[in-house]
Amino acid sequence: MRLDFDTKKLAAKVDNNASVFIRKIAIDGLQRLIVQSPVDTGRFKANWSSSVGNLDTSTTEETTSNFSQQSKGIRDYKVNQPMFLHNNLEYAIPLEYGSSKQAPKGWIRNTANLLQKKLNEIKDLI
Repeated sequence: MRLDFDTKKLAAKVDNNASVFIRKIAIDGLQRLIVQSPVDTGRFKANWSSSVGNLDTSTTEETTSNFSQQSKGIRDYKVNQPMFLHNNLEYAIPLEYGSSKQAPKGWIRNTANLLQKKLNEIKDLI
């Protein structure tokens, strides 16, 4: 008996579905980081970004968030590529460690942990 089953098509469909799930998690994470960011001028919120393949180290002088632009890297994501959610301003690390009364210490790590938990749930389903 011979079974006719195209594993390449199945693999492509699984990869595509995984990409969709991962993009959704990353979009939720980026939105969370932007919303939870402390605000003085707005520049910190505007400097959250995403990139795929290589870490984009650029910054912007903008003070208004443009989520469409900030999430551009996420939209380009495919399975097995590194993806980065980042803020390259020099005061990102001090903010993470509690230099602002507007954001609790560890708020970025909390978001990273939440994203990791969601990714692990997907991994457990596969």
